[in-house]
This record gives sequence, C-alpha cells and structure tokens, in this order.
Amino acid sequence: MLRLILLSFVVVLIGAPASVAQSYPGAANCLDPLPQKVDEFVFTSDEEFEQRTAKFLKTIEAAGGPATGWVNVYGGRIAASNEVERLSDKLKRVAAWTIGKLTIVDRGYRVEPPYEFFLRTLNCTAIPVGIADHRVDEIEFTDIPSIRVASSDINSHIRFTPEALCSPAGRAVRACGEGTEVDVFIVIDEKGTVIFARAIDGHPLNRQNAANAARQHKFTPFLIDGVGSRVSGTMKVVYTKSPEIITN
Repeated sequence: MLRLILLSFVVVLIGAPASVAQSYPGAANCLDPLPQKVDEFVFTSDEEFEQRTAKFLKTIEAAGGPATGWVNVYGGRIAASNEVERLSDKLKRVAAWTIGKLTIVDRGYRVEPPYEFFLRTLNCTAIPVGIADHRVDEIEFTDIPSIRVASSDINSHIRFTPEALCSPAGRAVRACGEGTEVDVFIVIDEKGTVIFARAIDGHPLNRQNAANAARQHKFTPFLIDGVGSRVSGTMKVVYTKSPEIITN
C-alpha cells in the first residue's frame, strides 16, 4: 500500500511540470506551438465582413477547449485617424459573444487595411506576430490633414511638458526608467492642442503611456503666413523617474 502511494506521488511529480510548462506562449514542449492562420482579408463591405467573421467565430467554437481567436487589425496608408479603432470596434460588435475568447490587436498600417484571423489552440501556442508596411509618420490622414514640420520646430513650440511615468507593467519588466525615450508622432491643431498621438518605437509596454503623455503637451500655435495652422511631426517623450516596485 505504501509502495502504491509513493508510486502515485512520483507520477504526479513527473506529470506536473509538463502541464505547467505548457501554460505560457511559446513553451518548448507545447503540442501546438504555432498559431493557425484562418483568414486574411481587406474590409470592402459589411456583408463580406460579417460572413467571414462568422466563419472565423465558428472555427473557434468548433475547436473547443482552451482554443481562442486572435485578430491583427491594420489601418491603411491613406486613412482616417481613427480607422484602426473603427475597424476594431466593428469586430467587437459582431463578435460580442466571444468575450474572453477573442483578442483584438492594433498592428499599425499597411497599404490596404486588412484583418488577420488566427486560431490559438492552447494557452502555450505562440502569440501571432504582425508586420506593418508603414510607420504612422508615413500615413496620410484624410480627416486631419496637416503640414509636416521638423522635430526641432515642434520642440521650440512646447510651452507645457507633463511628467511621463512608467506604467506598473513597464516597471515590472524594467522596460522603462528615468531617461527612457520614446519617439511619438503627433498632430497639433491651430490652437496648439495635440489631437493625435501614436508612438513610433520603444518597448510595447512604454508606447501607450508615451502617447498619452504626448497628448498632454501644450504648444504655442504654429503660425504660417500669420495664420494658426495644423502641423504634424515627431517628438521625444522622456520618462521621468518613477517609484520602484517593491518585491518580497
């Protein structure tokens, strides 16, 4: 009896690490290490969008278990400034019932604005990558046309600089600290207010905070031929020292 109990204990110890190891993306012994690309298409009509999305959602449902869906969303090279958000919101409305089973990610800009649908079969299945064709400072925004200016001109017009602090997640992985810099593309309106901001580089955990800090900057209006004008360009957001995370 004692031998049987000890044998069972050994089996549990041997079996446990495998299940734990497979619980994170990219685990070495994952049974399905790569995500399955189910579909990719450029939005052309509501009818086609709903049909292809419904098919994708059925694929997730049919896979069952821990299977989840992942969608990379892109804006186009010529687009409205909120195009990625609009396309993401459209998907969220159609796929409302899949809350908790679907991840939607803003991946930047391509020549055309496509959706990429992936199936992640297990928790340890790798997270799909996304490859953009253009940086945000190469995009022509149809709703907020602007005059491009040099970074030095943007810096010379700053009249208020907010404090940029690392997010808790960024501090936890040491992605940012005092002096960390992130380039952010911004659009400034005729009154000196930032109406659009998106990080160009930097650690993923730094980008959103950097964009938020850029939006809080205030500028002296840019005068072109004596008239206040909407301009755009790149500025550096520099993180200030933030409280250390205390760990036990």
